[in-house]
Amino acid sequence: MIRTAILLAGILTMGPGRYGPHLGRLIEDPGLARELGLSSSQLDSLRNMFFSTEEDIVSLRGQLELQRLKLRRILESKDPDEKEALRIADRIGKIRGEIRKKVLERSLMVRRVMTEEQWLKWREIERYRRHSRPHRRAREDLPPPHGRGDRKFRSF
Repeated sequence: MIRTAILLAGILTMGPGRYGPHLGRLIEDPGLARELGLSSSQLDSLRNMFFSTEEDIVSLRGQLELQRLKLRRILESKDPDEKEALRIADRIGKIRGEIRKKVLERSLMVRRVMTEEQWLKWREIERYRRHSRPHRRAREDLPPPHGRGDRKFRSF
């Protein structure tokens, strides 16, 4: 029983993850599009690609939250059904995999729209933005909020 709870708590703390630079930021920032040298047809293609894949991802995230809620209800019951909890955990894993796959597909589609030079420049800009955020630098020097070695699980 305890092993099952630990396994499921670990599953609930894993996020969907991202592959490659953030496409939403690119289509919302005309200065960035100009800096990369994107043509209007490339930008239109990227916008269409973003919204079509984002609809699927939002739908999958809704399914993921629903499964998390079902799992929470089972785990908080007086006598949890372990088989059902594990079945829901499998569904959660599959949905997460689908989300990762959609994000990866989108990243691969972006690479087909951009030239190699544009893609490399965009990755460089995104890497710089990600690592230059002040809150990230400040956090690196501080110990974790719950002491070293302790892991705080996300409330679900």
